[in-house]
Amino acid sequence: MSRFSTPPVRTEIVGKTDSPTYPWERWFQAITDFLSAPVIPTATPASSTAMGAPGTIVYDANYIYVCVATNTWKRTPLTVF
Repeated sequence: MSRFSTPPVRTEIVGKTDSPTYPWERWFQAITDFLSAPVIPTATPASSTAMGAPGTIVYDANYIYVCVATNTWKRTPLTVF
């Protein structure tokens, strides 16, 4: 039996990196991230049991509403600070 284990097999693409190499790539990535950021829609659920999917977030002038379970909404007031 050998004292040394077999080296791991490399399966990744040689030369591929997940981080940007050049400064312009960092700027491009930052702009892309900004433009693809989620937009929270303006809406008001009719009631706490209005139709909704878990994870949905909406807001109006007074509250932020979060659907925490199927057709189950919770809200929190917006205040001036």
